[in-house]
Amino acid sequence: IQYPNIATLYNIYCDDNRIFLITEHLEVSFAQLKFQEYELEERAIATILAEVLKGVAYISSLRLSCKNLSQKNI
Repeated sequence: IQYPNIATLYNIYCDDNRIFLITEHLEVSFAQLKFQEYELEERAIATILAEVLKGVAYISSLRLSCKNLSQKNI
C-alpha cells in the first residue's frame, strides 16, 4: 500500500495465528506529539482530521479493515 497519508506497507507475513506487517519506519507517532502544549486553531485541527480521514477512506476503498485504528497507530 502506498498513499501519502499512510505509512507504506511493504509486505505481510503469516505464521500460525499471527500476522506480521512490514511497514515504513516513522520517527514519531501521532500519540507522541504533545498537542496539549499548543493552542491549535480550529482550522488546523480540521486539516489534521481531514488528512487522517483521507487515509482511512483509502484503506476502506481497498476493502481492508481499520478496526484497530487508534491514536497510537495514526
